[in-house]
Amino acid sequence: GVLAAALQAFHPRHTRRVRGRDEADLAARLGQLLARKLPIRLARQLSAQFKEREQEGFDSRDWRAWVQRSGDRVGLCLSRNLGAALDILGLPQEPGERSAALKARAARDGDLRDLLVFAVSPAYVAARRGLGFEVKTR
Repeated sequence: GVLAAALQAFHPRHTRRVRGRDEADLAARLGQLLARKLPIRLARQLSAQFKEREQEGFDSRDWRAWVQRSGDRVGLCLSRNLGAALDILGLPQEPGERSAALKARAARDGDLRDLLVFAVSPAYVAARRGLGFEVKTR
């Protein structure tokens, strides 16, 4: 939604398109609203950034995956409780069953694998410290 609207409002390849008058297209309406309502300086900065990168490839699936994984990482950093995250995912409580279910699910779920790798990485510790939390070892 919002990304599509921003592209339609400010990206050179999208702004050149002849827009239909289909009022049902929420992204088109939001794009027009953004183009009209954003402060001029910000609108120019967005347009300039898009123009500088006009020839770069962009895949919204990659962007969505990055947003999902970033959100998962932020949630883990703020909650500091991987066990609660695994509970939310519906994994069994008993440690042996949980381990087996986690291995099976992680084999087919890239987002879960990313979160598990992040949970044991120096980046997790650095992110927690950056938020003002102490990471204790057992």
